[in-house]
Amino acid sequence: MTDLMEITSSVHIEMDRMGGKSAAIARLAKAGFKVPRSIVITSDVYDSFVEVTGLRGRILFELGRKDIEGMRWEEMWDTALRIRNFFLTTPWPSSLRRRLETFITGSFKDSQVTVRSSAPDEDSTKNSFAGIHESLVNRNGIDSVMDAIKLVWASLWSDRAMMYRRELRLDFTKSSMAVLIQEFIDGKKSGIFFGVSPNSQNLSVVESVYGLNQGLVDGSVEPDRWTVNRETGAVESHLASKRSIKVAPSKGGGLTTVELSEDEILSPPLNSAEVETVFRNGTEAEKLFGLSQDVEWTFSGDEFIFLQSRPITTNALDPGDERLWYRSLKRSLTNLRKLRKKVENDLIPQMIKTAEELADIGLDSMSDSDLAGEITRRTQILKNWTNIYWAEFIPFAHAVRLFGQFYNDALKPKDPFEFVSLLVTKDMLSVQRNRLLQEASRKISNFQADESRILGITARNAEFRELIDVYTREFQEFSSVGMELENIEENLLELFSEFSKIPDRSETGVETSSSLEEDVFLSHFSGPALEEASELLELARFSYRLRDDDNIYLGRLESRLRSALKLGESRLAAKGAAIKGSRLPEEIAEALRGKQVDWVSSKVETPAPKESYRSEVRQLRGQPAGGGFSSGLARVINASEDLFSFKVGEILVCDAVDPNITFIVPLCVGIVERRGGMLIHGAIIAREYGIPCVTGVADAASAIHTGDYVTVDGFLGIVTLERN
Repeated sequence: MTDLMEITSSVHIEMDRMGGKSAAIARLAKAGFKVPRSIVITSDVYDSFVEVTGLRGRILFELGRKDIEGMRWEEMWDTALRIRNFFLTTPWPSSLRRRLETFITGSFKDSQVTVRSSAPDEDSTKNSFAGIHESLVNRNGIDSVMDAIKLVWASLWSDRAMMYRRELRLDFTKSSMAVLIQEFIDGKKSGIFFGVSPNSQNLSVVESVYGLNQGLVDGSVEPDRWTVNRETGAVESHLASKRSIKVAPSKGGGLTTVELSEDEILSPPLNSAEVETVFRNGTEAEKLFGLSQDVEWTFSGDEFIFLQSRPITTNALDPGDERLWYRSLKRSLTNLRKLRKKVENDLIPQMIKTAEELADIGLDSMSDSDLAGEITRRTQILKNWTNIYWAEFIPFAHAVRLFGQFYNDALKPKDPFEFVSLLVTKDMLSVQRNRLLQEASRKISNFQADESRILGITARNAEFRELIDVYTREFQEFSSVGMELENIEENLLELFSEFSKIPDRSETGVETSSSLEEDVFLSHFSGPALEEASELLELARFSYRLRDDDNIYLGRLESRLRSALKLGESRLAAKGAAIKGSRLPEEIAEALRGKQVDWVSSKVETPAPKESYRSEVRQLRGQPAGGGFSSGLARVINASEDLFSFKVGEILVCDAVDPNITFIVPLCVGIVERRGGMLIHGAIIAREYGIPCVTGVADAASAIHTGDYVTVDGFLGIVTLERN
C-alpha cells in the first residue's frame, strides 16, 4: 500500500486516505471523464509529518489555550495564523522531502500545477467543506509546490475550518489531510455546475466567467448565470453579469486580475452549445455518483474538463446561521479595494456628519411628544449604523489578516505576528484622546502648583471649573462612557492626577512603524509582487486603525441617543414616574407620549463572580497579543466607575476592553482580558503603547481579584497570579 498515488483509470480508491476530492476525481477518471493529470499525497504523509516534526503536539497546545466552544472569531483567526506559521517554518524531514520531490517532478516535470486540499471528511455526502480548505493555483517550481503542500495542510486548521468542525461536532484530534496535485489548466472560460438549484428542485444552475474559476469562487468576478430545466435540458433563463475583469495566471506563478477585451465584455462566456455541454457533463456525473453534484469545470479550447466534483449536501445553512456571516468576513484584495473606498469616502463621513447633526439639535426646547419621536428616530439611526458596522466595517478587518498571511508566506518569520509592527500608528482616535488627557493633566498640575490655589479649588472656582468643563466636553466627545454630572469633576480630577505621574506619551510613548522596517519588508519583492505588497500594507494599516476608530464613531451616535434618553428620563422623573435601572428606548418614548408603560429593564444582570482557586501561585493561559513582560497589582474593571480608580503601574484586568474605555491604558503596565484576539481593541491599544497583553483568558475578571500580584507574559500568553 503506497502513500503516494497517481490517479489513472485503474487507481484503487481509498476514501479515508485519499480524501473526498481525490476520490471523486479518481472515480471520474475511471469512468472515462476528462480530468487534469493528477496525483495524491495521502493523509498518511500528513500524519507522518506532524508526528516526526513534533507539530501535532504544538497544534494541540494552541487548541488547548481555550475551549474551542468559547472562542470568538478573532481568537480563531489568531490560532489559525499561529498554526499556519508552524507549517511554514517547520523544516521538511530530509528523507520525506526527497521522496516527495522525486514523485512530483516525475509526474509533472516543470509543468505548472494546482495544489488542492482533500481531507477525508471533505466533500462527503454529509459534509461539504466547500471553499473551507486551501487551493493554490498555478504553482511553478518544486520549492513553490512543497510550500503549497504545507499551506494546504495548514488550512485544515484555518479559522473557517475550525468553526465548521466545531458546528458539525467533528473530532479535532482525528483531523487529517490528503493533498491533490493537478496539472494546471489555463482555462479560457470556467465555472460551476450546481445540479439542483437552491430555489427549485426542477432546475440546475450553470455559472461561468472568463478566465479561471478563482474570481468566481472568491467573489471578485461576477459570473453569468443560466438556469436549466433538469428534465428537458432547456435553458429557462440567462442573467448576464457586468463583465469587466477576469482572473488569469501570472507569469511568475500565482494569479492576477486583468481587464476583459471589448468582445468579452459584450459577449457571455458560454454560447448555447457550451451551456448544453456543461449541463450534460454535470448530469452524467450525477448518474455516476448517484447524487446531485456541485462541479467546478473549465474549457481548454473546446474540451470540457472536470476540476472537482462534490455532492450537494443536505445540511444547508439557515440564513441566520452565524457561519454564513463568518464566511462573509473573508474578502479578496479586489473586494477590499472597493470596500475601503466605500468605508473611507462614504460611510465614515456619513457617520461623522450624522453625529454632528444630532449634536446640533436642541433637545431642551422639544415637547415631550417631539422628544419621544426624536428618541425613536435616534434609536433607528443607531440600529442602522450598527448593522452597517457588522456588514461593512467588521469584514474590512480581513485586510489585516490578508496582509499577515502575505507577509508570513514571503518572509516566514518565527513570530507569526511580526507583521503587526508595520501597522502601528499614532493616528488612532483613542490615542488622540489619551494625548488630550495628558495635556489636561499637565494644565491641572500647573494650576495646582500654587499651594494657596490648591486650597481654594472648589466647584465654585470659576477658572478651575472652566478648565474642567472644557476637558469634560472634549473627553465625552471621544468616549461613550456614561458619567453622572455630579461625579464627573471628582472622577476626572482623580484621572488627571494619575496621568500627571506618567511620561509624556506624545513624546516617548507610542511607537510607530519606521520607514526602515517598511523598506526591509518591501525589499523582498519586485514588479507586480511589489505593487501588491505595498497595496496590502496600506490596506492593512487603514484596517488596523479603523478597527479601533469605528467603535468611537459608533460610540458618538450612542452618546447622542443617550443624551435624549437622559433628558426623557429626567422629565418623567419630574412628573413622578418611578424609573429604576436602565430602560429600553421605546419604553421612555412611549411614556413621554403619555402612555402607560409596564417597565421592563433592559439592564443585563451581571452574573456572580465564579469562585476562584485559592492556591498561592497559579498560571492562567491565554493568547499572546502584545509582547513583553510586566508585573504589578491587578485592577479588575467590572463597571465604568471602576476606571477612575485606576492607578499608575497597575495591571488592567477585565472581561473586554472596549475602545471607548481605553483611555486608562497609558496608566497600566499590562493587560489581561477574557475576550481574545490580536485584533480586539485591548490588544491593538496595548501594542500602540508597547504594553504586554494576554487575551482570551477564561474568566479573567473573576479568576483574578483587584490587589492580586500579577505577572503578564505577552510572548507566551501566560498570566502568573500570586495572592497575598
